Amino acid sequence: MGTLKQALSHFYYKYFFLNPFARAESMKKTGHFAGQGTGCYIAGSVTITDPKKVSIGNSVWLTANSALLTHDFSPVIFGGKEKDAMIKIGDNCFIGYNAIILPGVILGANTIVGAGSVVTKSFKGNCVIAGNPARRIKDLGKFLK
Repeated sequence: MGTLKQALSHFYYKYFFLNPFARAESMKKTGHFAGQGTGCYIAGSVTITDPKKVSIGNSVWLTANSALLTHDFSPVIFGGKEKDAMIKIGDNCFIGYNAIILPGVILGANTIVGAGSVVTKSFKGNCVIAGNPARRIKDLGKFLK
């Protein structure tokens, strides 16, 4: 029954909240995530495999088609165990179009993730990261000048 409830919840948030700010606020009120700050933007096409393993800070933007993957089942094919871990995103972070955040990643405050990036490790913050795998491109201060 939990799976049906999750599917219906996903459908509800994706199609009935066209305003990404309203969607984020509603998700916060219902305790959708492990933790969520204020002023967030969550596009309808965002994929989150297990919202209870995701914590996002204030003013976090999750743009179209971005994905927060808290599980990795690929080792199961080879007889290994599933990997799952929390994803933590600090205040004032921007996750670009089609970016993927993998299990266990912690993004410090003031981080911009470039479109199409695959974030495989944690970053302290105040930076711009991009690529596959994502790497630090420059300090946020230099980017903003």
